Amino acid sequence: MKLYHADLRDLPPTDVLENCASPDRRTAAQRLRNPGARLRSLAAGWLLHQAFGLREYVLNPWGKPMLPDGPFFNLSHSADRVLLVVDDSPCGCDIERRRPDRPFLDIARRHFHPDAFSDFLRLGATPELFYRYWTLGESYMKGIGKGFALPPSAFRHAPEPPYNLLASTEPDFDRWAFEVHEDIPGYTYATALFR
Repeated sequence: MKLYHADLRDLPPTDVLENCASPDRRTAAQRLRNPGARLRSLAAGWLLHQAFGLREYVLNPWGKPMLPDGPFFNLSHSADRVLLVVDDSPCGCDIERRRPDRPFLDIARRHFHPDAFSDFLRLGATPELFYRYWTLGESYMKGIGKGFALPPSAFRHAPEPPYNLLASTEPDFDRWAFEVHEDIPGYTYATALFR
């Protein structure tokens, strides 16, 4: 597995980012009205260029970009960070800026698997734990390739490392391996790898 990440504050000029983006990504970025969202999209294209050079991508049925001849990859972005994971097997990632003002308990109650919500409460329902659970979940949903078409309530991670899946509506869920990282100040990110 290879991880690439970029800080939006340290990127090359916009014209360089646009030249590194695929035509589809460049067009999609130009349609975005929010300058931050546009920059995150171009930064994701720049990371892809750093990893693969200028390549053509295809979309799976749920809209996840893929290389027709591999390797597998996944992108995530939050605030001023963009993350890319690359592997020879299916993979997913999620990065989230930790915001203490989010309604963690309500989000967890609405979205987590019932047993995961019980674990969350039992372990203190802290913001740090919420972000670990959330990034683990999104990394799996994106690794599967379905995103939110696979709802977070459809699976449950072990509450502590190595965060194996204890239940899922998806086949072969026991073949996924997970890691959570908090080495970027103010962010939590997770990776999911199919083994």
